[in-house]
Amino acid sequence: MALVTFQAVSEAAEALQAGGSKPSVRALMAALGGGSPNSILKHLREWQAGRPVVRTSDIEISDKVRAAIREQIEAAAADAASAAEARAASVEDDLQALADAQQAAEQQIESLTADLASARAQVADLTDQMTEALTEAEQDKKHAAEVLTGLRGELAAERERTSQIGADLAKAEVRLEQVPALVAEVAALKVALNEQQTGRQTAEQQAAVLTSQLEALRVQFADLRATVARIEADRDQAREQAHLAQGEAKEQARRIGEQEAIIASLRADLTQKAQETTEAAPPAAPEFSLEPSPLIEPETTTPVQPKKAPVKRRTPPPPAA
Repeated sequence: MALVTFQAVSEAAEALQAGGSKPSVRALMAALGGGSPNSILKHLREWQAGRPVVRTSDIEISDKVRAAIREQIEAAAADAASAAEARAASVEDDLQALADAQQAAEQQIESLTADLASARAQVADLTDQMTEALTEAEQDKKHAAEVLTGLRGELAAERERTSQIGADLAKAEVRLEQVPALVAEVAALKVALNEQQTGRQTAEQQAAVLTSQLEALRVQFADLRATVARIEADRDQAREQAHLAQGEAKEQARRIGEQEAIIASLRADLTQKAQETTEAAPPAAPEFSLEPSPLIEPETTTPVQPKKAPVKRRTPPPPAA
């Protein structure tokens, strides 16, 4: 996009006016090779405001030359009126250009809004299709697993029957050596064995097909295991964080226990000191002993047991954060 500045717009407007064209917004956009209509209009009005305007009241004319230049004044006034009309026409053209630009912008907004709605609809449709495809794939996987389990059972049964027929054939061959009459029975058993072998080959072919399907399912299971591994890693991380939080809680509980033990020790020390203060030795007897008055009997001093002050329970301080 072209750089729109006042210098560029003024130069382009001067060039258009010198060439006989009106400096309108569209003409300036074409001359500059683009640019915002609002910016061009702003600089164009600034350029037009800076140009001199011919006014009759601003011309000071002496009485001697008034008659000589009257015609020139009238011609200048006519030119100024023509310039004003041209300027008005240019302003209308500029307003029309701005209106066209606004309409184009609104159309573009409507088009982008429609495209956005269409894209959202396509995303919703693709999401539904993906969900349906995943459901069908899950159902096919379950069905294939069931079929594979059934075929494995049939194959095991077929192998067991083949082993049994082989054992019967061995017994029949032993009997054939001993009894010539068992030759027909041995031949029949051989025919049955061939049929069993043919069925076994068919079962093995089906097993090969199912094995390939099983490999495809194993790839899907590997993807699922990777997803489960990621989930378990997230779970282990959450457990580790919970373990750390539990350790912090135990540490805080240990600190609280230590503080409670310190408080209990301080309480015991205070209680012991209070008892020692109360149970102090009585005052010493005077040096001179007086005989007791006959009216007053001597008292028998019995030490008064001090009352233990009630132990005040203090609320332990809150654990350190």
